[in-house]
Amino acid sequence: MVACGLILLAIGALRSRQIWTERPEHLGGRGGWYVLLAVPLLLGVIVPAQPLDGALLAVRGADLTTPRVAQASTFRAPAQGDTTKWNLLEWTMTLSLQPEQAEGKPVDVLGFVFHDPNLGQDGFYVARYVVTCCSADGTGVGLPVVWAGGQGLPENGWVRVRGTLGETQIDGRGEPAILASAVEPAEQPRNPYLYP
Repeated sequence: MVACGLILLAIGALRSRQIWTERPEHLGGRGGWYVLLAVPLLLGVIVPAQPLDGALLAVRGADLTTPRVAQASTFRAPAQGDTTKWNLLEWTMTLSLQPEQAEGKPVDVLGFVFHDPNLGQDGFYVARYVVTCCSADGTGVGLPVVWAGGQGLPENGWVRVRGTLGETQIDGRGEPAILASAVEPAEQPRNPYLYP
């Protein structure tokens, strides 16, 4: 992506050199348009990209435990094995397709904190985005976490959550949740997205 931006900058620099070295009558009043076209390009190179976070989840009102991506027929639940190696996408797929296989299993996941008022004082969501093509098609996946002090965690801060899969009450319904034994601050991964 950076390489693409640099190539476009080089093309723009060459073209602007041609614009400013030509005689004014050849520009035909287009010089301002070229400058206007250069502004978004410069902003794209100068301003760093920010990954999707909880702000988008709040706007969409996403149901993190039953994401659209987990219901697609092309996605399968992860193979049996060490559930502490599963990511949030694998957990939500398993809970959507074979919930009986997940109950009571150990959990060790990495994600960002998303506070939902429906979870109460001792809860938050650990979430990530699943991206198929680009961030525009990002779908949030996550699990509620039951942990004393959950409301004290910073919104969008990255955490590593360890515990077991159990159940919590959300809007009067029993929902799968991580019963956390440890929640530790973590660095945002180099690539914050998950891919199916």
